[in-house]
Amino acid sequence: MIIYADGSWDNLKRGGYGWVIFAGSERWYRGASVFPAASSTEMEFIASIAAMEFALKYMLGRKDMSRSFTHERIVMVTDVVDFPKMLPLIPEIRARGWLNDKGQPLLNSHLWERLHEVHEFIQPHWEWVSGKHNPAGKIAHKLANFYRLKCPADPNLVDAKTRKRYKRLSAQTQGYLDKP
Repeated sequence: MIIYADGSWDNLKRGGYGWVIFAGSERWYRGASVFPAASSTEMEFIASIAAMEFALKYMLGRKDMSRSFTHERIVMVTDVVDFPKMLPLIPEIRARGWLNDKGQPLLNSHLWERLHEVHEFIQPHWEWVSGKHNPAGKIAHKLANFYRLKCPADPNLVDAKTRKRYKRLSAQTQGYLDKP
């Protein structure tokens, strides 16, 4: 199983996320949604958490559970450098009361905790990719952007350039949204 996830956010405080999961040679799933008033970092967290939670539900629904929860079977592909580096440190940070090395509160600790919980359960192997340099990553990125633009924003803040970009992105992603 290979999981690709991406988050998107803009200065109008609209967020979206998308993910694509390949579960075998013939089966793939995709998901996306909106999340208002989130930051770019939060959207990346939420995308990865949502994708891994779906993967967990998929595996729990399988009849053959003997091979479902081994790290060789799940690869999590992300463009976030911090996830693979930080996840092994979470138990130590939790023991310090969610304080970083400098004694300051860890940003997004609630999301780190949820990501760690799901990660510990399914044990994926993390792979970092620079940007969206693979076809499935591009699909996840387009889904995230498409849903970000569907997120409600203050109409007074949306300019003509944003409306034009929405129309173009909507046309680009329409085919991806129609596939099973």
